[in-house]
Amino acid sequence: MPRIRLPPAVRKLGRVVLLIVLGYPHLLILLPLSSWLTVHAFRGWMNLERPFGWGIANLVRGIGFTVGMFVFAALMLVYLAAVAYVGWKGHGRVYRRGSWAAVHRPWLHGVISRDCLIERIESLAPTHALVGPVLRDEPRSCPRKRFFYQTVSRADELALDFDCCVYSPKATLLPPRETLFRFDSRNRHFEAVPVFSSEQTALVGVHPCDLHATRLLDEVFSHDQRDQHYLKRRANLFVVGIDCPGPCAPDAFCRDMQTCDANRGFDVLLYPFPVDEKARPPAECRDAKDYGVVFGTDAGRKWLRASEGAALREPTFEEECRFERYLERKDGAFPRRLQKTRAQLPAVLQRSYDSLVWKATAQRCYSCGSCNLVCPTCYCFDIQDETGLSPGCGVRERTWDGCMLHDFALVAGGHNFRGKAAQRLRHRITRKSAWIEQRTGLSGCVGCARCVRACTAHISIVDILNQLAEEVDNVQSAHLPADAQKPGG
Repeated sequence: MPRIRLPPAVRKLGRVVLLIVLGYPHLLILLPLSSWLTVHAFRGWMNLERPFGWGIANLVRGIGFTVGMFVFAALMLVYLAAVAYVGWKGHGRVYRRGSWAAVHRPWLHGVISRDCLIERIESLAPTHALVGPVLRDEPRSCPRKRFFYQTVSRADELALDFDCCVYSPKATLLPPRETLFRFDSRNRHFEAVPVFSSEQTALVGVHPCDLHATRLLDEVFSHDQRDQHYLKRRANLFVVGIDCPGPCAPDAFCRDMQTCDANRGFDVLLYPFPVDEKARPPAECRDAKDYGVVFGTDAGRKWLRASEGAALREPTFEEECRFERYLERKDGAFPRRLQKTRAQLPAVLQRSYDSLVWKATAQRCYSCGSCNLVCPTCYCFDIQDETGLSPGCGVRERTWDGCMLHDFALVAGGHNFRGKAAQRLRHRITRKSAWIEQRTGLSGCVGCARCVRACTAHISIVDILNQLAEEVDNVQSAHLPADAQKPGG
């Protein structure tokens, strides 16, 4: 029997009903109840049959109850209208499996073919600098072929089927070397002219973990002392993300850090639909012919819907089911590699400040700073003044710095308060897994494992955290009473 395809308006109405019933069932109770109480209060005011009249207390009580019920009913109506609008526009998140409010599932806004997507990306080239993953042949590296984020002139140069890039797209927002301002003091007074970048940039092909890293950079550079250079670049950045159907690398632990899914930080997020749904999840990006589309901003919605042709189409019922199967398969594709959850890591690190794991692991560390270089959330920098032959004029530049370098904590007088590799290693791991989140509410590590792959000594942050967790568990079990350590005790 052929499947009946309902009109888009009927399907949208069904989504609204499904969103209210499964996501906000309290509206079905509170709205009629508040309306009935409001009518009951007005009816009581109309029947003023009291032999001794109304006192001040009764008046205040009656007026307060009536006004309260009226406001409550009005708020319920506004709430219902907002829910209906969200469901109708397709921004709602509803589990088809019948769960309650869906806060993790995205809502599919459309579907676009790969060819049409390339055309839409190409339309950004006249007004934006295109930056995205490009395949490069590195004969001396292993593997030989690797992906890098770099500027391209044409959209077909982008490798949208990439697995992981060696470096993160952080350099687009925070360049390794950046001129902050130019100064001149030759005319008996100091003049400083700030230098801002006005170039529009389109960053294409950003995985969820890097989207979370960008959110952290936004939080860091927009609070306290707002960094105008960073914020200017961020305002001129258009982000097109691509979801990961599975781990991009064997050592990735983004699920442990809760960064394998993203719901913000992008203008458009693409979900690759594979030709063969029986293939393994990592192959979905390579075999994708169609992409599910989720909008993050109005700019992303205007970009894909500005085409004269049918570039973006409304998802059919089959495509929505396909999207649900994609998300269900993704849930089981990411393994857990940490023994402790992300919320438990700060307590583990607090108890492990004097652990011997730091010293034992640091014996293999070269203090080369490769982990800082490839990390998408490292934002430490140094300030340097560069002058020419005339010392009265020059530029002030910001350059990347890294806490694993030997001279990072070197201060005036030659004192280095983190002169040992173990101290620097402990500082970096604790900062990534505890301190940054305690300050910003966002994880300082996104689980991309670039630091693991870049380390020449093969030091793994996963191994360190698991060793510390085992050490803490052993110490806690050693302090338990003897009967509590026995099975069933």
